[in-house]
Amino acid sequence: MTRRAVTLSLFLVLAVAFGTPSLARKPSAKVLAAAKAHFKQGKAYYEAGAYGNAVKAYEKAYTLVSLPKLLFNIGQAYRMQRDKPKAVTAYQRYLAVVSVGTLADEARAHIATLKLKIQVEVAEAAKRKALQAAEEARKRAEAARKRAEMLEEARKRAAAEAAARLKAQREDTARLHRIAAQEAERQRRKSEANQRAYDRRRAQAKHRGRALRGVGTAAIVIGAIVFGGSAGAGLMMRSKDQDLQDWERSTDRWSLDWEDKLKQRKMFKTMFLAESICGGVVLILGIVLYRVGVFQRKRATEAVTAPVTVTPLLGPGLAGVNIGGRF
Repeated sequence: MTRRAVTLSLFLVLAVAFGTPSLARKPSAKVLAAAKAHFKQGKAYYEAGAYGNAVKAYEKAYTLVSLPKLLFNIGQAYRMQRDKPKAVTAYQRYLAVVSVGTLADEARAHIATLKLKIQVEVAEAAKRKALQAAEEARKRAEAARKRAEMLEEARKRAAAEAAARLKAQREDTARLHRIAAQEAERQRRKSEANQRAYDRRRAQAKHRGRALRGVGTAAIVIGAIVFGGSAGAGLMMRSKDQDLQDWERSTDRWSLDWEDKLKQRKMFKTMFLAESICGGVVLILGIVLYRVGVFQRKRATEAVTAPVTVTPLLGPGLAGVNIGGRF
């Protein structure tokens, strides 16, 4: 048998195996051999469950020899691989070439079944998507609710903390006011006691040198009286001098009256001198004593210092003291 006859017989075998071929192409023996090899490899992959490799092998065989049954086999491999859209496409390609026969009916049945399954899967996918969307929406709502609860709890905590701070601030303010009031009362009492002590010391200071002033005043009065008495004695002495002068002009005889008048003149002269000297001394001494007493009172008064008051100033944001007195 010649090689041409062998090639033709192989082509006829493939035609019988895969359906009615297009005899116009007349593939070469080499092409037929390669197509047969790919077909056998695809069949082996199919039987082994390697449907993806089977599809590739069948596709290679179909590119070499366009036998319709290869399209059916491709559809079968896709269907077993659970790739329904590609299986439907492969079956439809087969029916576009072969519309009658057992395989055509089987392809139509597979197409109907696969489309129904695709619709069911689409519906289930839509349902799952809807359920997933609903679950996500529920989770978002739950998260939003939890965030709202957390925000509400945070707001309540912040409000409670603010109320606690305000209460503590009010308590501190009230405590500071109480302390300030107590301290002010204590300082008031202390100031009053200091003022009383100051007034007492002032009174004591004013009485300082009082005895000297009294003695000086008495001495001044006595000295003035004595000095005034000396003026009377001086007048009497002048009167006696005048009498003696009149006596001498009227007569030049000695008599007891003239001697008496002379004694009286000496007596008044002595009294005048004594009273003048004593009165002057007593008056000067009284003035000195009085001035010393005044000086002592002044020094004692100046030595008494005014009380100094220290009042605390306490309040919110305020701390200090108020100092009062004479400086």
